[in-house]
Amino acid sequence: LENKRNATRCVQSDDNTIDVTDELASVVSTQITTLKTLDGFIVASRSPSCGLNNVTVREGQTRHHHGTGIFTQSLIARLPNLPIEDEGRLNDPQLRENFVQRVFAHQRWRQWIKTFPTLQQLHLFHQQHRLLLTSHAPNETRELSDWVLHVSSFASQLKETNNDYLNQYFDWFMNILAQHTCRAHQTDCLRSALSLIAKHINDNATQHITNIIASYQSGVVPLIVPITLLQHYFSTHLTIDKNVSRYLSPYPREMQLMNRI
Repeated sequence: LENKRNATRCVQSDDNTIDVTDELASVVSTQITTLKTLDGFIVASRSPSCGLNNVTVREGQTRHHHGTGIFTQSLIARLPNLPIEDEGRLNDPQLRENFVQRVFAHQRWRQWIKTFPTLQQLHLFHQQHRLLLTSHAPNETRELSDWVLHVSSFASQLKETNNDYLNQYFDWFMNILAQHTCRAHQTDCLRSALSLIAKHINDNATQHITNIIASYQSGVVPLIVPITLLQHYFSTHLTIDKNVSRYLSPYPREMQLMNRI
């Protein structure tokens, strides 16, 4: 990549008169119908066409390594909520888990939106994901929850169309999930899940789960241990499972992504 007249261009390394910027950018436009059916996109690390945020950019005699490939720039501009990740960053267990979580969340939304949901149904969708969102950004999730409650309660009085509000929600939803979670937030969410099930189980079981959550908080066991324990107890209480369902099962457990975080 090379900066020319305040614009980043993709040129041949040994001949900067050969410029393929427009061709790369146009690929997204020509393939947009297919791209809209995807739920995630993995790009080549440091690639001037596809790199996400570590591409070398020349500017005169200087260089920096914070550029984004031309194709990826265009993809982000057209599909800002599509989960995109650099292939090299997927070696990090935390980043890999976050990416896969976003892919499955994107897929659930894409399938759900095909049912032409009402704003009242949006409230249920949000409740299923609220604890998952809280594990990423508690304050923003509280704001989003208040907003959802407002639009679902006063749907008939609102001026904008349902689609306007659903699009606003989706932007907010995916932005929160893109924020990295931490052990403290996860611990709070595990305790919240436990509080929902505690009155349905005996004191010994409650204490056992409390101890396992404390072990996770101190880094002794990975996240999968308290999650699996909670899944076991919630499996017999389906009436309240909807409040934590996507937090406990954000993707197929066979992927084993929580085993290393």
